Amino acid sequence: MGTLIHILLYLTILISTSSFSASADSIQGCGGFVEASSSLIKARKSSDAKLDYSHITVELRTVDGLVKDSTQCAPNGYYFIPVYDKGSFVIKVKGPEGWSWDPDKVPVVIDHNGCNVNEDINFRFTGFTVSGRVVGAVGGESCSVKDGGPPGVKVELLSTTNDIVSSAVTNSGGSYLFTNIIPGSYNLRASHSNLEVESRGSSEVEVGFGNTKVDDIFFVPGYDIQGFVVAQLLPYYKGENKVFDVSPPSVSVSVEHHHVTVPQKFQGINPPMASQPKRSIERTVERGEKEFTLS
Repeated sequence: MGTLIHILLYLTILISTSSFSASADSIQGCGGFVEASSSLIKARKSSDAKLDYSHITVELRTVDGLVKDSTQCAPNGYYFIPVYDKGSFVIKVKGPEGWSWDPDKVPVVIDHNGCNVNEDINFRFTGFTVSGRVVGAVGGESCSVKDGGPPGVKVELLSTTNDIVSSAVTNSGGSYLFTNIIPGSYNLRASHSNLEVESRGSSEVEVGFGNTKVDDIFFVPGYDIQGFVVAQLLPYYKGENKVFDVSPPSVSVSVEHHHVTVPQKFQGINPPMASQPKRSIERTVERGEKEFTLS
């Protein structure tokens, strides 16, 4: 009887072990490394901290973008994500904001041959961001926004030999951003087709092993307001002054970070005696609420 019990226990353990092995063999996984590109490695200084990839996350996503699983990388950049379902998925890397990756995601197929036939899925980070803004002049108590700058200003990142490394255009708040920049010494240059852009400070930029924010060195001192005076009359003389009435006598103008053309025309209202050509008026002002009176 004791021998029979021992045989039954042995068979139970054998079956359980076989079931576990079959289950383990059915589990697939995706793995590989994240690493710095050769250009970044060459740009590193001896004083820079040792590369540690443990703050980088790798995600397993469905083809629709839903996150199924994720893992943190080891300090040396290795990662592994177990996958329990077969099918098509996407492996995506997520590092610190502003880091550029090549590639940033890879489509994979999980089947009986493994994850992409058990090949390593590697990601390289290739550069950092350089950001800043072009500031515009503001003035007047009625100005609700005391910050920001003009859109559409072209900003160029130049090498020390004045070659263009990257270019960007400011957004609606005057900000610009360069991506995928390797550490090194650079210069900045800003221009606009019909705005005056001043440089107030050094245009030299030193990019270290991380994202770089540039001081507000570019400044637009003001914006033009222009419009028309329509006078279909000859002004009569009052002493030595040429005087005629206009309507409306004043116009309120809101100036954002760009030139403004006043749609309202100043119109002469005295009885016309002769036809006079249109005269243009033009002012350069800071951003804000302005009122102009023509007399």
